[in-house]
Amino acid sequence: MLIRPYPHKQESLQSYITRLSASNSWSDNAFSSFFRANVAPLRSVKQSERHAIVKYLVQETGHSDVAELVDLWEMAGTYKQYLDLTIIKICPKCFGETNTLPPLWWLENYLVCAIHSQLLVDRCDHCEQKIDRESLRLNRCNQCERPLTHIQSNPAIPDQYSAQIASVFDLFKGTTEQFIELFKQQIMSKVDEISGLHPLVIMNEVHVSIRRGEKRHNAIVDKYDQQQQSQILADDQAYLINSLIRYIRAYNEAGQFSLSKILLAFKPFLNSGSCDFFYAALYQLIINESEMISDCRVGIKWLETLIKIPIGQLTQFSKTHCKSLLLSNQGVASMSVVNVRSLVERYESSLIETV
Repeated sequence: MLIRPYPHKQESLQSYITRLSASNSWSDNAFSSFFRANVAPLRSVKQSERHAIVKYLVQETGHSDVAELVDLWEMAGTYKQYLDLTIIKICPKCFGETNTLPPLWWLENYLVCAIHSQLLVDRCDHCEQKIDRESLRLNRCNQCERPLTHIQSNPAIPDQYSAQIASVFDLFKGTTEQFIELFKQQIMSKVDEISGLHPLVIMNEVHVSIRRGEKRHNAIVDKYDQQQQSQILADDQAYLINSLIRYIRAYNEAGQFSLSKILLAFKPFLNSGSCDFFYAALYQLIINESEMISDCRVGIKWLETLIKIPIGQLTQFSKTHCKSLLLSNQGVASMSVVNVRSLVERYESSLIETV
């Protein structure tokens, strides 16, 4: 490498690799082919190969700081679902100031630049050509040659998720390990809300982002819409309950009345331990507003998990003391959702009497 640019402490390893290839007039394909043949594939997620790439770059450039840059492909080995590695998102204004890409731009749920209050972009607004590593290297669109810094973006108020990511990582300087640890501690459970609430978001009538046949350049706008809807659902219990009612009734109309089966899409979310607000809304719906979903039935074992009663206790109590509330005395115990409140109240009263 004849030209060896200094790494910026706030850029990602992927950003530095792009600048290194550009400084030495290597095309993206040529640079990638060289590494694949002599070191390791640049987009490998194998830890040993990630370390080999970093070691080679440190040796060739003479800059030990390269080893301190965040390597998103190393993170992808375990946390790929939280990253946007199939597209390149940039804030044209930030990119024009530094010509680098910070690691937070690769986080899937970082969509709004917190500095300039505008959506990130993943393609040219003039010809819709996708931004790729080659266009980053040339600092212009591959198709119409529009400078990347001239791409226009939609103004937007940072959604809650983008804002939280920015508050943690906007000025981040540190290693991949430190980046991952911060992400796990301060971001991961929060962004899990988005995937957890996705079934409700796409059922919500005011949500306009999940549409068929749209042009790809609207994908970031769609994600932004979805994150705003997720934020409302997480913050407003009444809105969340109404959305749950609409979701459940849609299944009722299709002939499904088992609440556990209707809510199957939420099972990973419910098991994640990061959705107390969702538990609270579901509990409120089943215990206090069950008449809104009166056609549904609920399994007692599922109910035990929902309201955190030791497995088997409510089942045994219902079979011993509340047989009249059960839909069947054989097989898996279940009951109409409208009788759940009565069962729970009797069970809780029995605990008080025992004490």
